[in-house]
Amino acid sequence: MPVVTAKSYVEYRQDAYWVAGTRISLDSIVYAFRKGLSPESIVHSFLLLRLEQVYGAMPSASRFSSRRNAFASTRFI
Repeated sequence: MPVVTAKSYVEYRQDAYWVAGTRISLDSIVYAFRKGLSPESIVHSFLLLRLEQVYGAMPSASRFSSRRNAFASTRFI
């Protein structure tokens, strides 16, 4: 029986969360969703992303939201 491993869509580097293998921040994806963009529209806005990556990154965004919001509140003062 083959072993199935979970794919990671988000990575932490340079004190921020990024879509794995890209230079696109998770914050950028979250911001686009909050503006009302659909996953398909986000893919059109960020040409390096695939639809799979947008959907895969969103559960991570909700897990890290409290940490990200705390960081953002200190960053833009």
